[in-house]
Amino acid sequence: MSGSRIFIKICSLDDTELVPTIADAIVKADKPENLEFGIYLHYKDKDTLLSLNEAISEFKKEGASFTIKSHHFVKSKLGVGNARHEVDSMYTDQDYVLQIDAHSWFPFSWDKRLIDLISYHDNKTILTGYAGPYRYENTIRTPVDLGKLMLKRYTLEKTINEWLYPQWITVYPESDDDMFIETDFCANFAFGTSEWGKYSGIDRNSIFFSEEPLQSRNLERKGFTLLYPNIDEPMVCHLYDQDIKTFGKRKRFTDYVSQFEADYLLNVTDRNYYEKITKF
Repeated sequence: MSGSRIFIKICSLDDTELVPTIADAIVKADKPENLEFGIYLHYKDKDTLLSLNEAISEFKKEGASFTIKSHHFVKSKLGVGNARHEVDSMYTDQDYVLQIDAHSWFPFSWDKRLIDLISYHDNKTILTGYAGPYRYENTIRTPVDLGKLMLKRYTLEKTINEWLYPQWITVYPESDDDMFIETDFCANFAFGTSEWGKYSGIDRNSIFFSEEPLQSRNLERKGFTLLYPNIDEPMVCHLYDQDIKTFGKRKRFTDYVSQFEADYLLNVTDRNYYEKITKF
């Protein structure tokens, strides 16, 4: 994997975990010099931008490279589709692409492990699943239980909101018989080849709930295969709301708008767009 460049896509909104996440990826990679980060920071707190810029100068000493775009907070820039589109534009023909959230944890040798796993498949395969949880134990970022990826399973219950269909829950597979399981796109962990870099499938108009269903549809229409790696070992982990205590504070765009504006964006704008698109 000496020449295998990995493009790491990260979007952030005043996230205190952004710098620790980048550091974790670099320190625990077998080949940190092969890591090329694309980071889009939408910030309201200038300290977020300052801390990122200060950290980058140190990170570069490990051989990693960075493309960074930052924008002071404006309501017109809200939405995961817009943020991920900004990062997608930074792709420059790297061999592999990894999408994570700005609050992620890595195991040692994660880069070699992911390249080994995807080598079982053709170049239009994307490995994806919901990252296992981590939390802070005192001041140490620690995976919960094994840190295994979680699988998306569809349900008739209203688990997400009142309008999205179908809805889903996250589970661990009941059997280890299948090493790879067909699934749909999961936004907080996905790993693919340069083919995914050329076409991410993200819909720029997505606000939040519509992101994964529309990206799954777009990728499948382009001939991509989405697979969950059923591996009983730590993969990339994620800091979920229920695991946040003293450390790991972060902002959501709903924190920067009124309750009415947030509800309108999430349950009117996003819903209308999703239902219009899925009719075809």
